Amino acid sequence: MIRFAVGAVSDVGKRRTLNEDCALVSERVVAVADGMGGHAGGEVASEVAIEALRVAIADPDVPTLADAVVRANAAVWERAEAPELRGMGTTLCALALVVPDDDVDPSDVDPADPDASDPDAPHPNDAAVAGAAEPGPRLALTNVGDSRAYRLVGGSLEQLTEDHSLVEGLVREGRITSEEAAVHPHRNVVTRVLGIAEFVDIDAWELTPEVGDRFLLCSDGLFNEVDANRIAATLRRLADPQEAAHELVSMANQAGGRDNVTVVVADVVDDDGELAAGFGDRVVRSRREVADMAGFTAIVDEAAVVAPGEDAPRSRSLLPRRERRAERTAPRFTLRTAGFLLLFVGVFVVAGLAVAWYGQGGYFVAADEDTGEVAVFEGRPGGFLWFQPSLVESTGVQLTELTPVLQERISSEPQFASFDEAEAYLANVAEQQAAARPTTTTTSTTSTSTTSTTSTTVDAGSSPAAP
Repeated sequence: MIRFAVGAVSDVGKRRTLNEDCALVSERVVAVADGMGGHAGGEVASEVAIEALRVAIADPDVPTLADAVVRANAAVWERAEAPELRGMGTTLCALALVVPDDDVDPSDVDPADPDASDPDAPHPNDAAVAGAAEPGPRLALTNVGDSRAYRLVGGSLEQLTEDHSLVEGLVREGRITSEEAAVHPHRNVVTRVLGIAEFVDIDAWELTPEVGDRFLLCSDGLFNEVDANRIAATLRRLADPQEAAHELVSMANQAGGRDNVTVVVADVVDDDGELAAGFGDRVVRSRREVADMAGFTAIVDEAAVVAPGEDAPRSRSLLPRRERRAERTAPRFTLRTAGFLLLFVGVFVVAGLAVAWYGQGGYFVAADEDTGEVAVFEGRPGGFLWFQPSLVESTGVQLTELTPVLQERISSEPQFASFDEAEAYLANVAEQQAAARPTTTTTSTTSTSTTSTTSTTVDAGSSPAAP
């Protein structure tokens, strides 16, 4: 038998105010969900999907895992009927350990089942999963959206899933290169997610694992900031899955941390029975929440942690200063004078802080004067006193490319309280632009919808080609 040794970290990143990612860590199933959809909507969507997946999974295999994803879609779709959550959705990428029939506990067999004691009785999934009758451990993998699953084998990193996004579809069709996709103005447009429609297409297939394989599940907050070579090098260098997960999240934040980032590292190891008891399911979400390989979770604060034997970082403000030896004449102050000075200084400090808060607070959308591209700025339009707005993120789209109505709206430099609100506004602008002027990069695909009432047939020997 084999099992997972898991490390997981979820972090809000450097720009976001909410963590809309969520992860599931259990003895036999790991998953990552990346929510989206307005104020708090993405946070709710990812949590609902993960919880529905956790509840629906009993004895994982490809059909049951796919059915659990269908149930997760239905759960998010139902919650999205609330007006304040309308339009929310989430990606979902899940990896499950399939237990061979020979390893089923006899106590789990239903004595009322007439076929339960018949070794020749056909398994209900035999017709659904071609080639799944081979003995030995297997893994079931499902994916909807642009979260990813990778496998590290022999030091090489292989992307197992296909991104359901506009730009990755264009890359697969040969219309743009991977380099062009990395800077494409619509690189964040996802073409398939849970909760947006009543029915959803699901990628699902089987893998044959080997002891020593390392799997990585992550949201786009990782691979949009850190390239595949650096990810692979980190996974090769750090043997402990929890350390590897921590390091990857740290690298994403150091590279900009523009989005939430969630990383789950699952190693395939021999089952020595140590985790037979006490390994409960864990849902991972917080500013920085971790789940170690024993299944326990802990919150890690933002303070610096110094390992034993290391020197604590030195602060200039805490180091003693060498005083000059020259004698000084100490001025005489009365209590009234001291009180007046303190009050005077306090007023100026408070006023200065208020001015700084107003001058640097908030975000607005406008066209960059240098490039003409639509971008998000931090601060006040035109600046305030000596505080000038700073560029936060450029969309890569020229103002002149938009419709006249949208140009007028952007030219008014709308202001927002948070970066998330500004980004949501730009997403709405992109949708209106696409609706007004359909581009040649828009593609349509025909696929078969999977519902909870439809039996799923999956070819175990096939998987989507890595982009």
